[in-house]
Amino acid sequence: MELWDLYDREGNRTGEVWERKFGNFRQIPDGRYHMVVDILVQHVDGTFLLTKMR
Repeated sequence: MELWDLYDREGNRTGEVWERKFGNFRQIPDGRYHMVVDILVQHVDGTFLLTKMR
């Protein structure tokens, strides 16, 4: 189980929390969003480090 903070269209936290269960991530209420950030780092040797923060 994961608990996600929900945001409005402008990126403001609504104070609502969404419980993510297997397969229900597409059922977030209309007008509410979950913020995700992806970070891609390239090392000097050409390899990449990919991290994902929620």
